[in-house]
Amino acid sequence: MLRTTKAALLAVAMMATAATTAAAQDQEAGDVRVDLPPRKTEKQHDEPEIPTREKVGTPGPLRVYGGFSVAVGGNRTEESPILGELDLSLDPTVGFQGGADYVIMDYFSIGGEMRFLWSKVNGAGDRDFLWDIDVKPRGRYPFKKIPLEVYGALPIGLTVPAISNEPEGKPGFNVGLVGGATWWFTSKMGLNAELGWVFHKYSREIFDVTTDLSMNQFLLLCPNFVYAL
Repeated sequence: MLRTTKAALLAVAMMATAATTAAAQDQEAGDVRVDLPPRKTEKQHDEPEIPTREKVGTPGPLRVYGGFSVAVGGNRTEESPILGELDLSLDPTVGFQGGADYVIMDYFSIGGEMRFLWSKVNGAGDRDFLWDIDVKPRGRYPFKKIPLEVYGALPIGLTVPAISNEPEGKPGFNVGLVGGATWWFTSKMGLNAELGWVFHKYSREIFDVTTDLSMNQFLLLCPNFVYAL
């Protein structure tokens, strides 16, 4: 009886061992590793790459620029010893400009600008020509991580008029207060936009009678193409 029991227990133990070994072998044979492609994160989706200051480079200190301008709103005041004071509304003043700017330090630059403008009183037939020759100091801030510069400027200078249908226009002056920004596509090429306020004062003379003229308008310079040397 005892021998029979031992034999039965031994048989059960051998069967359990065999079953465990077979299960382990089946599991090893069934483990198939599948390498799935990595999932794209939100930043890996096809998004445009944002330019950085490091990739674009640092523009040189001397920049030359040119572009188109328009001045809107505002009025022209005429003060005459005969007719008194007249306040006339203005149509948009159109023109173009060119200039140069030199960076003296990180937060300041100075340059010169020349503007050619054609202004017109609302209801008048012809436009008057104004030639502005300005000095233009700027307080500037170049961003460190992106190729963007912002600035505020105080252009001031001489205005030479050529008034339509008038025998003589006398030079005067102009002054403005503007802000702008330049985005650099490369270390050489950039695009600039500027807006602000501009004031002109000059005069005309008819039969020895001098009339003083002054203009106030909102100024928009856009676009200016900039090239750094």
